[in-house]
Amino acid sequence: MKKTRINFFSMQVPPVNAVFKKQFDEMMQQIPDGPGCCVVIGYCGTESKIIDLIKTSDRLRKAIKGGTKLWGETKISRYRWIQEQVKQNQYDSIKIQIID
Repeated sequence: MKKTRINFFSMQVPPVNAVFKKQFDEMMQQIPDGPGCCVVIGYCGTESKIIDLIKTSDRLRKAIKGGTKLWGETKISRYRWIQEQVKQNQYDSIKIQIID
């Protein structure tokens, strides 16, 4: 029997920020915590769009939760950046796809 591993994690986007954070944190606990690469994808109906590409030689989970991005001229956490992208584009769900 061939061993397989889950290479994506998804969540429905709730309307309340506190619930979004809780679900996002639960999804993060499933992400491998070693070096790696992933794509964050937003879904709205049958449409999808890549929100972010994350690659690290250190810890992937830490890079997703604690990394920073620029929002205009302000540096914000990658988590907050993803949350803002989800709100702006009104995504129904997001998926984090691990790339081997």
